[in-house]
Amino acid sequence: MDLPEYSKLLDAIAADYPPGSLTAELTTTLTQILQLWVAAKDDGQNHLDLRTVDEIVAARLNPFVRAWLRKDDT
Repeated sequence: MDLPEYSKLLDAIAADYPPGSLTAELTTTLTQILQLWVAAKDDGQNHLDLRTVDEIVAARLNPFVRAWLRKDDT
């Protein structure tokens, strides 16, 4: 699939879920990861600096993962 097709799909998913929901955050996170990938390919880089990916994933998804783990501990 082309990136514009991914964008259409991710936009449609995001429209179906409220901001701050896990699905909305997953959608936003995946969008940012795809943008990093495209930028690296456009620059002719054959690698990604994973620190940026780590920051995106940690900032967006860690709160949801921690909340989910707390819920399962009860």
